[in-house]
Amino acid sequence: MSNIWNILVAIDAQSILDYNGKSLSGKPFNISQNSAAPTQLYNFFVNGIRLDQQVIHMISNADIVGASQGTAELSINVQSGDVIRWRSTSLSKGLDKAVLLYQYSQTDGPGSIGPNSDGPAPSDVYNSPLPLINTKNHAGTPQKQSVENFYWQGNAERPGKIRYSWAFMIVDSSNKVLGYCSWDPYIYVN
Repeated sequence: MSNIWNILVAIDAQSILDYNGKSLSGKPFNISQNSAAPTQLYNFFVNGIRLDQQVIHMISNADIVGASQGTAELSINVQSGDVIRWRSTSLSKGLDKAVLLYQYSQTDGPGSIGPNSDGPAPSDVYNSPLPLINTKNHAGTPQKQSVENFYWQGNAERPGKIRYSWAFMIVDSSNKVLGYCSWDPYIYVN
């Protein structure tokens, strides 16, 4: 029986945008405007720390994650046949920027993850409660809102360590693409 493991990818899009056009460790940092050639965040450093480690935070179930929880190098241990789902969200101030994963590629290792070849899959539409605001003692029944989310899915196929790359786009509240970036975490398939 295979397990389904979810990975939440939280990206600080505003900080990435704030670095655009600046020099990071003596190299110019420019966010790519070409989806086929995203800016690789792991090539840039701020105060001696890789940029991807400062702006990308991945979280998954404690059962499969070691000490890398909350980092850009989230290493998870899954079994062959397990399903992995990635969702992204932005940590940006003001919630006016979104981040969308758009391309998965395996870059190294004997293991194998077979990604969903059809692109992102819609998850279920579900009802989510809105918080109670300005009510005495937070009493009352929350109103509901319908929420539809998307994820990318892959199946763990062949055992071994896998280094892979995710590319993402940063989009503003008008759906204008502001740029394309990427980074490369690991997966261990047992």
